[in-house]
Amino acid sequence: MSFDNHLPPPLICDLYRNVLYDIGSNSNVPKFSIPYLGDNKKKITIIVRYTDAPFIPDKQLQFLLDILSACKLMLEDVAIVNHHAERTATFNELLSKFSPEIILAFAIQPRELMLQSDVLDLSVIQTTNYKLLISPALDDLETDIPLKKQFWSVLRKLFDV
Repeated sequence: MSFDNHLPPPLICDLYRNVLYDIGSNSNVPKFSIPYLGDNKKKITIIVRYTDAPFIPDKQLQFLLDILSACKLMLEDVAIVNHHAERTATFNELLSKFSPEIILAFAIQPRELMLQSDVLDLSVIQTTNYKLLISPALDDLETDIPLKKQFWSVLRKLFDV
């Protein structure tokens, strides 16, 4: 029995005349899904970069969870997005998907977020829709005590803790 038979194109068109869902020209529909960790209940987006993990390595996740706990937050309150070298979302796609009120960007260059390149680490940028904190990598924060203290000072103001 051979399965090499091909249907003629007009018959294929007739079979698939009706679509299940027509996205039309709706530009709000993302071109791909954005994987993330957490539930984003408090509209806080955390952007990290790790090429060796789907989201964030266990050690850095534990450190990040400790930071969140100190701010009276939990994993379910945030969305953690790994902005690694493979296909990742643009900053506008992240804004559209998560509608964040606060964004924490760890080890992400400002130009990757369409910002001026002279934005300094531990700077909070206030816009009409969100606050953005540019921060060094979690590894650096964990090992550099003066940097960690400076980071905590900024977080306390950002989260009113």
